[in-house]
Amino acid sequence: MVVCRDEVDQAILWELSTASNAGWSTTEIAERLLPEYKLNRFQVIRRIKRMNKRLEAEMGRPVAESREHRWVMTRFVHRICGATKEGIQDME
Repeated sequence: MVVCRDEVDQAILWELSTASNAGWSTTEIAERLLPEYKLNRFQVIRRIKRMNKRLEAEMGRPVAESREHRWVMTRFVHRICGATKEGIQDME
């Protein structure tokens, strides 16, 4: 995916994709990734906002949205996950 710069971004997206409709707080994401990546909640929110900025620059849509202090992956990203760039353009 064009928004992921490294494996930490990919891990955060994976956590967001496994979340229910209620989503995860940045603290919950950081706790789930702590053993491997040693992140705190501020680093998680910074990375989510950077990924949002990258995807909005590319396609005009965010990766995740905040719902009452919890982050949820957008439907657009669920739909395009694993698709090629040409396939994404066909979906729009």
